[in-house]
Amino acid sequence: MRITMKYLASVLAVLLCVASFNSAYAQKVLKPKVKGHSAFIIFTDSKTFENCGKEILDYKNVLETENLATYVVYDNWENPEPVKAQIDKIAAKSKVPVEGMVFVGNIPVVRVRGGQHMTTAFKMDEVAYPMNESSVTSDRFYDTPSLKFRFITRDSVNTNHFYYWLTDEGAQRVAPAYYSARILVPKQLVSDTGKDEYTLMRSYLTKVVNAHKEQNQLDKYIYFAGNGYNSDCLTQWRQQQLVFSSYFEDANGTFLNFRMNPVMKKRLFTYMQDPTTDIFLFYEHGSPDKQHINENAAAEGLEESIVNLLRASRSYLRYFKGEERDAVRKDICKHFSLDERVLSNEVLEQTKAEDREFGNNKDMLLSDLVKLKTGSRATIFNACYNGSFHKDGYVAGYHIFNDGKTIVTQGNTVNVLQDKWGEQLIGMLTLGARVGFWQKEVATLESHLCGDPTFAFTPAEKDKDVLSGRRLNNALAKEKGVEFWSGEISSNNPNLRTLAIKKLTNIALDRYTAEQKLEFAKTLADIYNSDANMTVRTQALYDMAYMDSPLFCELLKKSLYDYSELISRLSAHWAGKTGDATLVPTLLDLNMNAPQLMRVNYATDGALRSFAVDIADDAPLMKANTYIGEVSIPQYTLKPESQRIAKGDKRMKMKLRSLRNQQGYPYWKELVSYVKDNELPDNIKLIICEAFGWMNYQIEKPAIIESLKQLKETSGLSSEVVEEINKSIKRLEWR
Repeated sequence: MRITMKYLASVLAVLLCVASFNSAYAQKVLKPKVKGHSAFIIFTDSKTFENCGKEILDYKNVLETENLATYVVYDNWENPEPVKAQIDKIAAKSKVPVEGMVFVGNIPVVRVRGGQHMTTAFKMDEVAYPMNESSVTSDRFYDTPSLKFRFITRDSVNTNHFYYWLTDEGAQRVAPAYYSARILVPKQLVSDTGKDEYTLMRSYLTKVVNAHKEQNQLDKYIYFAGNGYNSDCLTQWRQQQLVFSSYFEDANGTFLNFRMNPVMKKRLFTYMQDPTTDIFLFYEHGSPDKQHINENAAAEGLEESIVNLLRASRSYLRYFKGEERDAVRKDICKHFSLDERVLSNEVLEQTKAEDREFGNNKDMLLSDLVKLKTGSRATIFNACYNGSFHKDGYVAGYHIFNDGKTIVTQGNTVNVLQDKWGEQLIGMLTLGARVGFWQKEVATLESHLCGDPTFAFTPAEKDKDVLSGRRLNNALAKEKGVEFWSGEISSNNPNLRTLAIKKLTNIALDRYTAEQKLEFAKTLADIYNSDANMTVRTQALYDMAYMDSPLFCELLKKSLYDYSELISRLSAHWAGKTGDATLVPTLLDLNMNAPQLMRVNYATDGALRSFAVDIADDAPLMKANTYIGEVSIPQYTLKPESQRIAKGDKRMKMKLRSLRNQQGYPYWKELVSYVKDNELPDNIKLIICEAFGWMNYQIEKPAIIESLKQLKETSGLSSEVVEEINKSIKRLEWR
């Protein structure tokens, strides 16, 4: 048969129609049955909907009884773009504001690059390390449309993972338009339980529906501090009880510490399975598959000391093989006067299982979690990696997909900063705010909810006359403005006052002129100086740090001595980032005269190293002679080492990269001149230009911004360098 062009065209047209029909058929949108005060979207994949459709629709229906207009969208998602497009489409057409979304099952996972300034701690060289290690898994791709991304590649192994670059076209700060969460069964849990992922998903969704039908006030919480965290400071530990009584005024709290038992995890099992617990807060070190609970217990005698030494030596030796192990063994035995036979290869093999069990008892493993029925409705992990939902086995997932009561968890996909305000605004949950709204206010690039983000506690009876429950959620969904929140800043409820401060600060940063920001800073200073509630005062000072007001540094001289350990510690960190040398005497005085404040002293040590001042000439401070050598910091002066920079010296690169942690860096003008040097390699220029973006508390920030704008016009700069300059300018201008 002769095939004509006309025939080919007709066939092609038919094929296109079929393809279009199949595509339309594959992507299904189930619309809300109620108008609602706001809207919510459940995204799922076609296979999950096929196997769990009844439970997903039950979830949709229970949300609509709460007047939340709920969409269900399912498809065979091939990449993240159609998901994002559907969010935009629904948000544009919805007659009520979309407040959030949840991703149920296998929704494409975005791994972000070029956005480490939006994490709290994750700072990995994206050139030196593989893409799958140096990227940040983040659903800010979906819930924060102000961020703009450029597609890089699809992971060849984990084909549901997609890498994107954060460009300079959009915002450079995390300000989600919606809240979001993941409901994703860990693959490892399937093999650990012998149950398929859809059985686990159906069971979880049924649990969620039942929880929404309960009346449950937030009246019981448990706080656990693991080793090597802020719990190292017993003053901080003691004050946490005061801090949390400010958040949860009428709730009963239990405070646990790793010191209570050498194998504390086994004691934790009992507390974790208490079904009357509302919130469980873990402050600890973490991994995707571990909660790190204990350290090695202190030896009580000579025999225990020897046992600890030998066990530590064996563990260390197992990292080496062959001749290298022999050499290390000789060094250890010589240093500690040990007979080499006690560390022979035979002994290493004989004690391997015993040592492994000892190590496992210090950590809470996935194999432990699979046996538990966790009782808390919400669990928060102020820990590294526990929320790594892109991994086959992740802690946060094991906490929700069991036969217990846990509905939602919050965790981080990468490492997270220790010295941060981890429970900021948590008190809004007592007012009946959805967990998603809380997460939205405190979101970073790495922080995520796993589970149902619409879950909320029942407000207490005493709060019925304040903005609470459904009224509060409606206000948060509709993004009420200045007039509304200004009225709530004088509320009798401290949690509502705290939330109002945060909402007004968001408005100020987005809309106010420089003059208006300065005026608002005065309001925040007045609140800090006058409010009796610790949490309210902390929020006021916290937000004032972003207002670029000279009042801030003056207030720090007072807040460094605040009775609140948290306020004092945060103030010390801020002081080092300002570059204001007038704060040095206060920092030194606090460092020398408050030894009981271990974490505060750690912060003041770091802050003092940020100042290029010679305190030795200040007679009243001579008693601080142990610090003089560290405080005078010519080591941060890069000028004498400019030749090493030009040659791309590896150690010099590391020093430059460390400037991100020296936000009060006094020699920024020299850095500007380096970028202008045409002989300087681009990879060095990129490091320097990124470092500028971290100077967001600097008292010289206006001058830094102006210098960067001029620098951008320098001839010969690559497009990559210009992009990094643009990103830093936006970061400094809070855009």
